Amino acid sequence: LSECITDLYAAILGYLARIMHYYGLTTAVRILKSVIVSKNDMKAKYEPVETAQAKFRRLMEISGAQDLGSAVDGIQGIEQHLKDKDGRDQMEMQSLRDTMKDLHQPIDRIDSRLGQIQDGIEQQMRTQILKAISTIPYGVHHKIASKGRLEGSGRWLLNKSTFSDWRKRSNSSVLWLHGIPGSGKTKLASLVVDEV
Repeated sequence: LSECITDLYAAILGYLARIMHYYGLTTAVRILKSVIVSKNDMKAKYEPVETAQAKFRRLMEISGAQDLGSAVDGIQGIEQHLKDKDGRDQMEMQSLRDTMKDLHQPIDRIDSRLGQIQDGIEQQMRTQILKAISTIPYGVHHKIASKGRLEGSGRWLLNKSTFSDWRKRSNSSVLWLHGIPGSGKTKLASLVVDEV
Protein backbone atom coordinates (compact mmCIF):
# COMPACT_ATOMS: atom_id res chain seq x y z
CA LEU A 1 0.00 0.00 0.00
CA SER A 2 2.84 2.40 0.81
CA GLU A 3 4.38 1.66 -2.59
CA CYS A 4 1.07 2.51 -4.23
CA ILE A 5 0.88 5.80 -2.32
CA THR A 6 4.46 6.58 -3.35
CA ASP A 7 3.61 5.88 -7.01
CA LEU A 8 0.57 8.13 -6.76
CA TYR A 9 2.59 10.88 -5.13
CA ALA A 10 5.29 10.56 -7.82
CA ALA A 11 2.67 10.72 -10.59
CA ILE A 12 1.14 13.86 -9.06
CA LEU A 13 4.55 15.48 -8.67
CA GLY A 14 5.42 14.60 -12.27
CA TYR A 15 2.20 16.17 -13.51
CA LEU A 16 2.77 19.27 -11.39
CA ALA A 17 6.32 19.55 -12.73
CA ARG A 18 5.02 19.48 -16.31
CA ILE A 19 2.41 22.12 -15.46
CA MET A 20 4.99 24.32 -13.74
CA HIS A 21 7.32 23.94 -16.73
CA TYR A 22 4.48 24.90 -19.06
CA TYR A 23 3.68 28.04 -17.06
CA GLY A 24 7.35 28.88 -16.83
CA LEU A 25 7.38 29.41 -20.60
CA THR A 26 6.78 32.81 -22.11
CA THR A 27 3.25 33.73 -23.04
CA ALA A 28 4.02 33.56 -26.75
CA VAL A 29 5.44 30.04 -26.44
CA ARG A 30 2.42 28.95 -24.40
CA ILE A 31 0.10 30.33 -27.07
CA LEU A 32 1.96 28.48 -29.79
CA LYS A 33 1.97 25.28 -27.77
CA SER A 34 -1.74 25.60 -27.06
CA VAL A 35 -2.37 25.57 -30.80
CA ILE A 36 -0.18 22.50 -31.26
CA VAL A 37 -1.00 20.57 -28.06
CA SER A 38 -4.50 19.15 -28.05
CA LYS A 39 -6.75 18.61 -25.07
CA ASN A 40 -6.17 14.87 -25.47
CA ASP A 41 -2.42 15.45 -25.06
CA MET A 42 -3.10 17.26 -21.80
CA LYS A 43 -5.32 14.39 -20.63
CA ALA A 44 -2.62 11.90 -21.59
CA LYS A 45 -0.19 13.71 -19.30
CA TYR A 46 -2.69 13.36 -16.45
CA GLU A 47 -3.32 9.64 -17.07
CA PRO A 48 -0.47 8.43 -14.81
CA VAL A 49 -2.13 10.24 -11.90
CA GLU A 50 -5.48 8.64 -12.65
CA THR A 51 -3.90 5.21 -13.07
CA ALA A 52 -2.03 5.47 -9.77
CA GLN A 53 -5.15 6.75 -8.05
CA ALA A 54 -7.25 3.86 -9.40
CA LYS A 55 -4.62 1.38 -8.21
CA PHE A 56 -4.61 3.02 -4.80
CA ARG A 57 -8.40 2.82 -4.55
CA ARG A 58 -8.38 -0.86 -5.49
CA LEU A 59 -5.81 -1.62 -2.83
CA MET A 60 -7.76 0.38 -0.30
CA GLU A 61 -10.94 -1.51 -1.10
CA ILE A 62 -9.09 -4.79 -0.81
CA SER A 63 -7.55 -3.91 2.52
CA GLY A 64 -10.79 -2.39 3.79
CA ALA A 65 -8.78 0.13 5.72
CA GLN A 66 -10.94 2.83 7.23
CA ASP A 67 -8.12 5.09 8.30
CA LEU A 68 -6.98 5.58 4.71
CA GLY A 69 -10.22 7.35 3.87
CA SER A 70 -8.71 10.68 4.84
CA ALA A 71 -5.78 9.98 2.51
CA VAL A 72 -8.23 9.41 -0.33
CA ASP A 73 -9.98 12.67 0.50
CA GLY A 74 -6.63 14.43 0.38
CA ILE A 75 -5.80 12.86 -2.96
CA GLN A 76 -9.22 13.77 -4.32
CA GLY A 77 -8.64 17.33 -3.14
CA ILE A 78 -5.35 17.42 -5.02
CA GLU A 79 -7.04 15.95 -8.08
CA GLN A 80 -9.82 18.55 -7.92
CA HIS A 81 -7.26 21.33 -7.54
CA LEU A 82 -5.43 20.09 -10.64
CA LYS A 83 -8.67 19.87 -12.62
CA ASP A 84 -9.67 23.38 -11.52
CA LYS A 85 -6.25 24.68 -12.52
CA ASP A 86 -6.56 22.95 -15.89
CA GLY A 87 -9.97 24.60 -16.40
CA ARG A 88 -8.55 28.03 -15.57
CA ASP A 89 -5.65 27.34 -17.90
CA GLN A 90 -8.04 26.47 -20.72
CA MET A 91 -10.01 29.68 -20.16
CA GLU A 92 -6.79 31.70 -20.10
CA MET A 93 -5.64 30.09 -23.33
CA GLN A 94 -8.99 30.82 -24.99
CA SER A 95 -8.74 34.42 -23.84
CA LEU A 96 -5.24 34.65 -25.34
CA ARG A 97 -6.48 33.15 -28.62
CA ASP A 98 -9.30 35.70 -28.75
CA THR A 99 -6.85 38.52 -28.10
CA MET A 100 -4.60 37.25 -30.89
CA LYS A 101 -7.58 37.19 -33.27
CA ASP A 102 -8.46 40.75 -32.29
CA LEU A 103 -4.90 41.87 -33.03
CA HIS A 104 -4.79 40.13 -36.40
CA GLN A 105 -6.85 42.71 -38.32
CA PRO A 106 -4.96 45.82 -37.13
CA ILE A 107 -1.66 44.11 -37.87
CA ASP A 108 -2.85 43.24 -41.38
CA ARG A 109 -3.93 46.85 -41.94
CA ILE A 110 -0.57 48.15 -40.75
CA ASP A 111 1.24 45.65 -42.95
CA SER A 112 -0.83 46.66 -45.97
CA ARG A 113 -0.26 50.35 -45.31
CA LEU A 114 3.49 49.83 -44.88
CA GLY A 115 3.53 47.97 -48.20
CA GLN A 116 1.81 50.91 -49.88
CA ILE A 117 4.26 53.36 -48.35
CA GLN A 118 7.21 51.23 -49.45
CA ASP A 119 5.80 50.97 -52.99
CA GLY A 120 5.39 54.75 -53.08
CA ILE A 121 8.96 55.29 -51.93
CA GLU A 122 10.27 52.82 -54.50
CA GLN A 123 8.27 54.55 -57.24
CA GLN A 124 9.70 57.92 -56.21
CA MET A 125 13.22 56.48 -56.26
CA ARG A 126 12.68 55.00 -59.73
CA THR A 127 11.39 58.33 -60.98
CA GLN A 128 14.38 60.16 -59.51
CA ILE A 129 16.78 57.67 -61.07
CA LEU A 130 15.13 58.00 -64.48
CA LYS A 131 15.27 61.78 -64.23
CA ALA A 132 18.96 61.60 -63.33
CA ILE A 133 19.73 59.26 -66.23
CA SER A 134 17.93 61.26 -68.89
CA THR A 135 16.44 64.70 -69.15
CA ILE A 136 14.32 63.63 -72.10
CA PRO A 137 10.64 63.79 -71.16
CA TYR A 138 9.91 60.19 -72.15
CA GLY A 139 6.41 60.34 -70.68
CA VAL A 140 5.45 63.25 -72.90
CA HIS A 141 6.94 61.56 -75.97
CA HIS A 142 5.03 58.38 -75.20
CA LYS A 143 1.72 60.24 -74.85
CA ILE A 144 2.25 61.99 -78.18
CA ALA A 145 3.13 58.72 -79.94
CA SER A 146 0.15 56.93 -78.36
CA LYS A 147 -2.31 59.64 -79.41
CA GLY A 148 -1.32 59.38 -83.03
CA ARG A 149 -1.67 55.60 -83.10
CA LEU A 150 -4.77 54.22 -84.80
CA GLU A 151 -6.76 51.73 -82.79
CA GLY A 152 -5.80 48.17 -83.59
CA SER A 153 -2.72 49.16 -85.52
CA GLY A 154 0.48 47.34 -84.68
CA ARG A 155 -1.30 44.41 -83.03
CA TRP A 156 0.51 42.14 -85.46
CA LEU A 157 3.73 42.79 -83.51
CA LEU A 158 2.16 41.64 -80.25
CA ASN A 159 1.06 38.39 -81.92
CA LYS A 160 4.54 37.60 -83.26
CA SER A 161 6.43 34.76 -81.56
CA THR A 162 9.51 37.00 -81.45
CA PHE A 163 7.65 39.46 -79.24
CA SER A 164 6.20 36.68 -77.05
CA ASP A 165 9.62 35.11 -76.57
CA TRP A 166 11.16 38.49 -75.72
CA ARG A 167 8.43 39.25 -73.20
CA LYS A 168 8.73 35.87 -71.46
CA ARG A 169 12.47 36.14 -70.92
CA SER A 170 13.55 36.64 -67.34
CA ASN A 171 16.87 38.20 -68.25
CA SER A 172 17.33 41.66 -69.66
CA SER A 173 17.13 41.72 -73.45
CA VAL A 174 16.41 44.12 -76.29
CA LEU A 175 13.64 43.82 -78.85
CA TRP A 176 15.08 45.56 -81.88
CA LEU A 177 12.65 47.31 -84.22
CA HIS A 178 14.24 48.54 -87.42
CA GLY A 179 12.87 50.20 -90.51
CA ILE A 180 13.09 53.28 -92.66
CA PRO A 181 12.15 56.68 -91.24
CA GLY A 182 8.39 57.12 -91.02
CA SER A 183 7.62 53.39 -91.10
CA GLY A 184 5.97 53.43 -87.63
CA LYS A 185 8.73 52.29 -85.28
CA THR A 186 7.81 54.93 -82.67
CA LYS A 187 4.12 53.96 -82.82
CA LEU A 188 5.03 50.29 -82.39
CA ALA A 189 7.32 51.15 -79.47
CA SER A 190 4.49 53.08 -77.78
CA LEU A 191 2.20 50.07 -78.31
CA VAL A 192 4.79 47.80 -76.67
CA VAL A 193 5.12 50.21 -73.73
CA ASP A 194 1.34 50.18 -73.26
CA GLU A 195 1.28 46.38 -73.52
CA VAL A 196 4.12 45.78 -71.09
